[in-house]
Amino acid sequence: MAPHKEIRLRGVALSSGIAFGRVHFHEKPSSRKKKNGLKKNETESEILRYHLALQKSQKEVEEKQRFCQEKSSSLVQELVQAQGELIVDPNLVKSVENKIRFFGQRAEMALQSVTEEYCAKFHQIQDPYFQQRAQDIVDATRHVFKHLEDLPQKKQEGATYVLCAEEIFPSDAMPQEDSKIVAFVTAYGGYNSHAAIVARSRSLPYVSAIDLTQIESRFHGEIVVDGLLGEVILHPCKKTLKML
Repeated sequence: MAPHKEIRLRGVALSSGIAFGRVHFHEKPSSRKKKNGLKKNETESEILRYHLALQKSQKEVEEKQRFCQEKSSSLVQELVQAQGELIVDPNLVKSVENKIRFFGQRAEMALQSVTEEYCAKFHQIQDPYFQQRAQDIVDATRHVFKHLEDLPQKKQEGATYVLCAEEIFPSDAMPQEDSKIVAFVTAYGGYNSHAAIVARSRSLPYVSAIDLTQIESRFHGEIVVDGLLGEVILHPCKKTLKML
């Protein structure tokens, strides 16, 4: 069989460096179907379930803080701390509780509704700070959703890999124990996003504005991510690999 021709996809460089690794697509979030409403005698137990998820999320972030104290810059540590504060933000928590108590919503639906309301308000403000704030809230609530839905922790085993996704959040880019991520490739993302800032602090290449369907439909294997030129190289030839 003839060797595949090298393919270069041009994007936008968000973090410099060059890396080589196997493609791994970020699992897309499952759509949260609207569950049956609560019965009156279930309200308090549902609020308790929400608070238990908050506690588990806090513990998870605290463990990440301890790990980042040794492995990360002060900026990344500040982002982790802010994430923990967002998870238990009094106004956000109260809003979720009200959705459960007064509208009879399950905790997942209440949290999703409140998250969407917060993001809608921030997106109406034409200011990069508030745009990023909306992304930070989504990132923080992802921890809580994971524990509410009791989703299993999935870890990549084996070789190092390149994380490909529509977009990534700061927690995706932060260092984790046994993490084998060597680069990021996304369809969306900006230079001043917190995810890009974390990637640069870790010296991990990050290229955005890539048509991921070009990778999904054509390729399953190892790729080169060039964060200097803003390129993603499929089927890298021997000459390209020697330059790494």
